[in-house]
Amino acid sequence: MSLNRLLNFLCMTWLLALLVFAISTRNRWPEVSSTGDEVLLEGVVEEVLEQGAIRQTIRLVVDDVPGRVQAEIGGVPFFHVGDRIRVRCEPTPIRDVYTETFRYDRYLAKERVFLVCSSYAPPESVGIVWSFQSRMARMRNEFEATLGRHLAEPHRSLLIGLLYGARSTLPSSVVEDFRRTGTMHIVAVSGFNVMIVTTALLWTLTLFMRRQHAFVLILVGIAGYTVFAGADPGVVRAAIMGALVLLARHIGRPQVALTLFLLAAATMATLKPRVLLDDVGFQLSFAAAAGLTWLSPHIRRWLDWLRPAWIRSILADTAAAITATLPLSLLQFRQFALVAPIANLFVVPLVAPAMIAGGVLSALSIAMDAIGWSVGATAVMLPAYALLDLILTIAHVFAPLPFLDLSV
Repeated sequence: MSLNRLLNFLCMTWLLALLVFAISTRNRWPEVSSTGDEVLLEGVVEEVLEQGAIRQTIRLVVDDVPGRVQAEIGGVPFFHVGDRIRVRCEPTPIRDVYTETFRYDRYLAKERVFLVCSSYAPPESVGIVWSFQSRMARMRNEFEATLGRHLAEPHRSLLIGLLYGARSTLPSSVVEDFRRTGTMHIVAVSGFNVMIVTTALLWTLTLFMRRQHAFVLILVGIAGYTVFAGADPGVVRAAIMGALVLLARHIGRPQVALTLFLLAAATMATLKPRVLLDDVGFQLSFAAAAGLTWLSPHIRRWLDWLRPAWIRSILADTAAAITATLPLSLLQFRQFALVAPIANLFVVPLVAPAMIAGGVLSALSIAMDAIGWSVGATAVMLPAYALLDLILTIAHVFAPLPFLDLSV
């Protein structure tokens, strides 16, 4: 037996064992007692999910409470990762949350959230806890605040979502347009998005340097991006999947690629077995990566007549990812945007240019803003604004078209 086959066998055996363990412990998690009365919680913000004018949803690490607490609290003031806050709210253990149509309790347990706390009371900030994640979050907050002075909404929020998946400030109307057109994945940090951008960068860099050097440079860039985005589990997973797809294509040996993916899956599942059953992002990432690695080359050959080559590559990747993830999407969400394949063919080719232009021009705009050239800082963002506006317009145009809902 070759080394590849041995590793594949060991990884699949281990994944099967982890799956059995995950099934047997799926509905077991730390019990959190609650009297049903309001309590005063004090904790450190670890994740920001949504921020609006009236409500914001954050996740806290609270002393004497296992895991994390998901708090739905007043919208003012906005909080950020690392803030220590105090709020009076009504706690609900996840065993008591509504789960008739969706096992929200399992989803929360996968996120290490075992208590949900809700209140409209104004929360109070009582300090800051500095860590790597909080310092990176402060850097991103400063970037977003400066960007907001030179890029209007919802374009600013869309660019932030494209760059590192922060979509807490996206207007609900835009979120609904993306949902109905099956393009929500563009504002989530995913291996597909990382792969789209790295493919575009690879085509660009190979014009100026050898492919080997460009490949190494992109891997370094992925590592830097992961650090800037905060290195949370979702970002790390997306970076790993994007890098694996890039590496698999670079090696060009399907058997080695399969071993790499199985090793990655086994490692991630060992750290958090619940992802095998209850982490849709984990499942979709591997499905998309498989499509990009094994299905995309066949589609690219069918599109051999299409020129230029980079358009053929992006269209093949888009079709491969949609095809590979469709069964999972129907199984998990029981919904499918009938227009998704067409909408994605229009939207996805714009993602890489919008991200690259948005990232580069944002840096230039911030530099201009720092030296006091505010008008130039705004003007330089116009190309990025045009690309972002085109994405928003396409999603809005396709959104009213038929939507398949299998849950009714």
